[in-house]
Amino acid sequence: MSAHRDQPRRQSLPRRLVPLALGGLLALSACAGGSEDTSPSPTPERATAPAAGAAHWLSTELEDGLFVGEYGPDYGLTIDAALGLAEVPGQDDVVQEVADAVGAAVESYTTGVDFGSPDTYAGSVAKVAVLAEASGGDPRDVDGTDVLARLEELVADRGAVAGRLADDVQDPKGSDYANAIGQTYAVRALSGAGSPEAAAAADYLIAQQCEPGWFRLYFADPDAPQGCGEGPRRLDEPDTDVTALAVLALHDVPGEAASAAVDAAVDWLVATQDADGGFGGATGTEGLNANSTGLAGLALERAGRTEEAARAASWVAARQVTEPSCGPNRQPTGAVAYSADAALGALRDPVVRDQWRRATSQAAPLLQLVGDPVTALDVEVADGVLSIDGLGEGEQACLTGPSGYAEELVGTGDALEVPLVGADPAGLEIRTLTGTTPVDAG
Repeated sequence: MSAHRDQPRRQSLPRRLVPLALGGLLALSACAGGSEDTSPSPTPERATAPAAGAAHWLSTELEDGLFVGEYGPDYGLTIDAALGLAEVPGQDDVVQEVADAVGAAVESYTTGVDFGSPDTYAGSVAKVAVLAEASGGDPRDVDGTDVLARLEELVADRGAVAGRLADDVQDPKGSDYANAIGQTYAVRALSGAGSPEAAAAADYLIAQQCEPGWFRLYFADPDAPQGCGEGPRRLDEPDTDVTALAVLALHDVPGEAASAAVDAAVDWLVATQDADGGFGGATGTEGLNANSTGLAGLALERAGRTEEAARAASWVAARQVTEPSCGPNRQPTGAVAYSADAALGALRDPVVRDQWRRATSQAAPLLQLVGDPVTALDVEVADGVLSIDGLGEGEQACLTGPSGYAEELVGTGDALEVPLVGADPAGLEIRTLTGTTPVDAG
């Protein structure tokens, strides 16, 4: 997300970002006039090239199923990536790899055990439960831990805070950092599992909605009024990311209250969308950015606002690095920049790299709305000529090989023939937005 983390950390241009050709919008985004289509969204059988490219870059950033940052594994950011990849066809194996890696570290992520603290972090528990469900697993058995039961224990049962998620703070010096982001994941996990705590959690999330439809990030103190507008006004600030996550969490929750909350939130998102399709975040991240646009666009797509979702997808796609690396300096082909002025050269900074990882994770599902489905390249070598079939017109590729051999290619839509002057076919490979195809010199 734009600026939010799951918990406080105790241990997300020299070269142009090339806009994609956006003519191949899926049928999902074909409705004109901004009309709302509430029919179920079609599920493409194949990933589009932009989504597959984002997924490929994210997968190459993983180390044994985890993103590793300046302070070690970043479990929350890794889960963001897995949840984004779960929306892209063909990524089941990567999502499972992440689920296994996070499951093996469930205590490190959801509790303070690594720091000698007995605390349990509610937002982290909720995200692990959502990941288990998204990967086809069971939140009642995550590497032997009943994460769902742990989550249910962190939901208040009575009084004004009924349904509220809270950290289990045992350390006298500890603090409760639970907020509405964790609450959205709790609603998703509890609803998906059919938990008896689901309805109360959803009701409490709805209480965090403010006029005219946005959701706030921070909860009031437990002994204060809990609804938006009822307590300290300093808490009542609009947050695009939380609003989008709330739409995604409440979309399938039964009842008129949830339906009305979603409608109001979607209307607010539509009203705040930039003319170019982008979204800004909360205070401090007001500028248009890929995190907020990715989340908001996905929320609009789920709500049937197809034209607005398509414009958000186009905005995100224009900030994707689509040029394949063709030389010694590998570029993050497939990655999505946080903002239009993001500099590729700054990726050596782990903080900046995490920003690109989070932006790409939250943009990947929306990239399913742009471009054409991925097609495999058909490659053949005969008489010193490399024939490549499957490169679309204008699609960029890079032919690389041993000893620094590199040649830039541009597809014509027909078979492309490349004379291999002075190049040994053995060891050649073709890099595109969606990955690498080895040349079989057979």
